[in-house]
Amino acid sequence: MGLADQLSVRSVLTNAVRYADPDQHRLADVLDAARLLRPVDRRHLHGGERWLKAPAKSALVTLAAGLPPPVLTSLLGSSITSALQGTRRAGRD
Repeated sequence: MGLADQLSVRSVLTNAVRYADPDQHRLADVLDAARLLRPVDRRHLHGGERWLKAPAKSALVTLAAGLPPPVLTSLLGSSITSALQGTRRAGRD
């Protein structure tokens, strides 16, 4: 958030997203293995939690991490606005 403030850009709230849909976690693991030129190692799979979560679920995680409620509220507003703008743009493309 500090970097976003310095650059005067909007911060958004999200998790460590790697794929859009929870069912894509196996594909992400295969792509990671290919990128690293290694076989898929079942001991180090991500378990399917790195998909784009709803703002409310991300907010709970952020609140649990100790972010002050006013900052969380601002992040939620920015995240929802950005998501809506992206949805509108996607409909035009």
